[in-house]
Amino acid sequence: MYFDVVFIDECHRSIYSLWRQVVEYFDAFLVGLTATPSKQTLGFFNKNLVMEYDHARAVADGGLVLMPNADVELTLERLRTLPGVGEWTAQVIAMRALAWPDAFPHTDLGVMKALGTRDVRRVLAAGEAWRPWRAYAVMHLWNSLAKD
Repeated sequence: MYFDVVFIDECHRSIYSLWRQVVEYFDAFLVGLTATPSKQTLGFFNKNLVMEYDHARAVADGGLVLMPNADVELTLERLRTLPGVGEWTAQVIAMRALAWPDAFPHTDLGVMKALGTRDVRRVLAAGEAWRPWRAYAVMHLWNSLAKD
């Protein structure tokens, strides 16, 4: 089984004993999700944590729902407010974790390379033709870069 990105919920619990072996099995970019990051968690995930805020804030704001039935616009809005989460990260999470077929990480270097341009306006213009299935187009673009 192949994954580009693996999101690990409650990742502070996933880096111990048997779970650590499961997590390390995947040859993928690991993103930890936690409301209570410890130094060990930060170190293991190389600071690739989507949520870096304290427990009280996580409880107060209700956190994020990273499931296919989540409200996409609300989730994107909340993701963009988190430190270190930009548009690319928000769109990839929407594509992978929310299974949103119209997610479009238009600043992705692979997408730009496959389209032959680094002009964000041109990438966005190309993406308009693929609505509401832009995530599928992105996967096709990424696959077009794979060598046989």
